[in-house]
Amino acid sequence: MLKLKKFKNFSLPCIGQGTEGEDPLGDNHRIEILRSGIDLGMSLIDTAEIYGRGHSEEVVGMAIKGIREKVFISTKFNPEHNGYQDVKTSLEKSLRRLGTDYVDLYQIHWPNPVIPLEETIKALVELKSAGKIRHIGVSNFTMDDLLSAQKASDFQIESDQIEYNLFERSVGEKIFPYVKESGLMIIAYTPLRRSSKGEQLLKKVSEKYQKTPTQIILNWLIMHDNVLPIPKTLNPEHVKENALSSDFCLEREDFENLSKAFRPQLMEVPVQSIRMLSSEKEKIYFTLKEALENRFNLQPDVLAIARDIKENKILKPVQLVPSLDNSGRFTYDLVQGRLRYWAWIYVYGYDRPISACIKE
Repeated sequence: MLKLKKFKNFSLPCIGQGTEGEDPLGDNHRIEILRSGIDLGMSLIDTAEIYGRGHSEEVVGMAIKGIREKVFISTKFNPEHNGYQDVKTSLEKSLRRLGTDYVDLYQIHWPNPVIPLEETIKALVELKSAGKIRHIGVSNFTMDDLLSAQKASDFQIESDQIEYNLFERSVGEKIFPYVKESGLMIIAYTPLRRSSKGEQLLKKVSEKYQKTPTQIILNWLIMHDNVLPIPKTLNPEHVKENALSSDFCLEREDFENLSKAFRPQLMEVPVQSIRMLSSEKEKIYFTLKEALENRFNLQPDVLAIARDIKENKILKPVQLVPSLDNSGRFTYDLVQGRLRYWAWIYVYGYDRPISACIKE
């Protein structure tokens, strides 16, 4: 049985389920995975209108058919839909895809500095008052963003969904004191990401507790006050593995040692020394001009991120790995934060180093 986590206005099992990405085995397989997770107690299912261009919500809707009362559905709307009427229109479309008449948690997927936050919050407050959403949340919000959202809302902002794991902790650790005081829920996406430098310790701790590395990492996460990870898997065995991650408790010494061993190396890196690589999974811009034109309509776009950078609100460091370039021109390859990289260059040019995590 999964342990419960108590937040200010509700309690939830301490591990949920993420849904981003396609399932090559098809919808029925994904539905079986989600149903299995629900049966094992992982009743929070997180999705978004952008995942699969809405198809992820449709799959979740099929998975919860007949068991709606057993699940806590959280979904998100795209930053280009942060306008007052667009928020309401997005929710109606999400409700149809999900096959329900309310969403438990409705989240602003990203801040959009082009649209006043007060306008977005006004729509959310009205939707909550109408009973179409139970709770208001945000995603990828910094401390300043959180405070601004709460100031604009008649109801409490009850969650912030951010990347938080052994490797990426830059945003979470800055907002944890506020989160603990206010009773917010931190939904940790990409919870299993890690670097290689702490692997020996992780193996040692896994052997000590007779648990898998995944279970050790998830336990490390749920030991944080108010953090609820949402691992995504397409493997039935991994669903069971995730669900058994809360039936033990790491000793404080092991918790602290893991935190230290995997703490990322932060550096200020010259942007000229970073190589942009192609990717089969992501749309990539290879020049600043391409990034500004944004023909792939990636959101938030470079100009929006640039506004945050100018206000000292850069979300988190870019992630780099040592480069395999043989020419000697590049020291690192960029693996995460490509739009942030171009936004940084748009604001500061090529003369100012960018904050980066080095993943070994």
